[in-house]
Amino acid sequence: MSKLQNTETKSLRDGVHWYAVRTFGEDPFRVGAQAQRQGIEGWIPAQKVWTRQNGQSIPRREALLPQILFVRCGERQLRDFVMSYFWRIMPFLAPDGSPWIVDEKEIENLRLALSAGNGLIYMNLGAEGKPSEQPVRVVDGPYTGVHGYYKRVDGNRMVLLPVSGVATVRLPFIPPAALANA
Repeated sequence: MSKLQNTETKSLRDGVHWYAVRTFGEDPFRVGAQAQRQGIEGWIPAQKVWTRQNGQSIPRREALLPQILFVRCGERQLRDFVMSYFWRIMPFLAPDGSPWIVDEKEIENLRLALSAGNGLIYMNLGAEGKPSEQPVRVVDGPYTGVHGYYKRVDGNRMVLLPVSGVATVRLPFIPPAALANA
């Protein structure tokens, strides 16, 4: 890596970014509340689910991505936050060992998809990046405006929303007529 590339990389790390944090054995909602008390913006992709308790349906929030919290802060603030949990939480790491910066556009895309309602399905964890399939955007229906990738999964064509380096989320069935090339 050249000196110029090192300088460019360093300048990207300055400032405020989104990071993904895994909460090993910790409740991500509680960790998110603690982040906010420390002045860190935290966001947990969650959906409303209904459970039965004593014969009544009760709504509750359930994390879409198990044990994952997104935080928006500076890298030093992230390090201090992780250390305050004695390493029971850990940021996702880039290949060079630095905290993985999550693209702002991917966060906004996931937020837009969640605002359309329930039905998103967590697919997997991993840093596989974007699928090598066709990029699409939803142009009709409740998920209008969401960008993803059209890919065959278990014999069915699905729209996947990757959060690079962290996870992939699948939308419920979207008719092909409601999709356009991105």
